[in-house]
Amino acid sequence: KTTLAREVVSILLERNIRIAGFLSFAVIDDGIRTGYNLFDIETKELTELCSTTGHDNRLNVGQYYFNNKALTKGLKLLSADNLIGKQCIVIDEIGPLELSNKGWSSAIEIICQTTSLPQLWVVRRNIVKKVLKRWITGDVYIYNLDSANATDITNKVIELIAAMNPETIQNKSGNNSLKPIS
Repeated sequence: KTTLAREVVSILLERNIRIAGFLSFAVIDDGIRTGYNLFDIETKELTELCSTTGHDNRLNVGQYYFNNKALTKGLKLLSADNLIGKQCIVIDEIGPLELSNKGWSSAIEIICQTTSLPQLWVVRRNIVKKVLKRWITGDVYIYNLDSANATDITNKVIELIAAMNPETIQNKSGNNSLKPIS
């Protein structure tokens, strides 16, 4: 899921799209997933999000222990102040933590009520319906990992951004960055 989201984010950044939010990168030790790092799309900073190593002072969900510092950072990245001047929001991922009113849940509630920015959410297939029922208030485009590609997703995000604000943004080569990728 994150690999495809990362590809989309990379293309959007190349097109000078201003993105608020984060990706979650798996931490692999000796071939075993031991946690995730929160990747701040704007600053490129990594913060340990969660680990399979037990911690008494961390929120435990399933096999993971969540770092409060990273949860706070994620909420800040999704805050109204951080959305000023942005064109798109990326949340990787929305999962059981958010469905239990933790994690990014409070920020998602506010975002859904206060902004019309296009959003790219990474959601596990088995909880998509629960997430839709809980938060969706507008148009939704669902892409299945089995058939989705970064170009199609990126083009849809660019189309939504262009529909919100028809003024164009020039990319590094001076071309219109809101034209679809061919």
